[in-house]
Amino acid sequence: MEQENTKNEQKVENVEPVVEESIKETSDTKVEEEIVEEPKEESTEEKTEESVEAKSEDSVQNESDDKKSEEVKEEAEVKSEEPVPEKNSLSKEEIESLKSEIQEIKKKLDEINEVKESWFSKKEDFSKQISSHINEVKSLKDSRNEATSEVQKLKEERDVINDQIKEKIEALKKLNEEKSKLLDGADVRINPAKINSQIEALELKQQTEVMGFEKEKQLNKQIKDLKKQLDQTKGASDVLIQISENEKELRKYKKDAEAKHRQLKTRAQESQVNHEKLIETSKEVDALKEKEEEAYKKFFEKKQEFTKFNDELKGKLKILNGEISKKKKTSKSRKKSRESFEKKVVLEQRKTAEESLKKGKKLTTEDLLAFQK
Repeated sequence: MEQENTKNEQKVENVEPVVEESIKETSDTKVEEEIVEEPKEESTEEKTEESVEAKSEDSVQNESDDKKSEEVKEEAEVKSEEPVPEKNSLSKEEIESLKSEIQEIKKKLDEINEVKESWFSKKEDFSKQISSHINEVKSLKDSRNEATSEVQKLKEERDVINDQIKEKIEALKKLNEEKSKLLDGADVRINPAKINSQIEALELKQQTEVMGFEKEKQLNKQIKDLKKQLDQTKGASDVLIQISENEKELRKYKKDAEAKHRQLKTRAQESQVNHEKLIETSKEVDALKEKEEEAYKKFFEKKQEFTKFNDELKGKLKILNGEISKKKKTSKSRKKSRESFEKKVVLEQRKTAEESLKKGKKLTTEDLLAFQK
């Protein structure tokens, strides 16, 4: 398309020199067409006292020769002035009218070309905008797809954590049920560690102190009761430890799940924003394509109009150049006739002068000039 545009520009540029050259040639032809005036004869024949008093027989003969030379001269002039017939030639008025038409067409071509180039420039501008928007669409699509892919990955990671949370909740449920069974009917306020410390203290007292039988018997019974209480709470203690550990892990999983959810939400929003921009930019591309197509149609219409007038200009220039060629041929023919006429006149004058010289007649100024030519 750009090449066609460049060619059209060259056409316009080439038209102007042809028209100018044609006008110039026509102007030159005008000069050549002008009828060449015959050379003015310097009739400065000196009259002597002898010719004033009376004409001799020789002077009568000389006048007769001069008259004959003048007749030949006039005959040659008439022949030289006869125009060479031009076949189907245009008149001067028709040529001027043709030149005027050429100038009008050239002016019209300049106007059409200006409008044509304006539409082409708009079309190119729309094309650049479309290209820029398409690149933006590609970038938005890549960003959207990347965010969508990451959202999918975050969802999968979040689902894994949610499954772990479900497992921990189920485990805690079972542990709590087991704890309830173990502590059923027992004093939940009993501290196994404290009981164990009490047992150790009583056993140490029993080993280090001297006491009576009754007192030792009472101390043994106290140690036995504490150990019984310790045995009852030992199973519940293990369950409580497991519950504590599972609750700790559950809190961690929930925290991780919340973090994944925040990341997922952020990336999902980014993906949605990019998607909306992509849709909006795609609509702009469609609108620009319509404008580009309309601009190209206008450009193509003006291009066809330009071609039509350019062809018309070529035809008229061909006619004008043909007329100029005819004028040149006519001018050359007239120039040749003029030169032939002048040569013939000079030869005739020289012949007359030579005859006068042979007869001993007095030479006129014209005779002397004839010898110099």
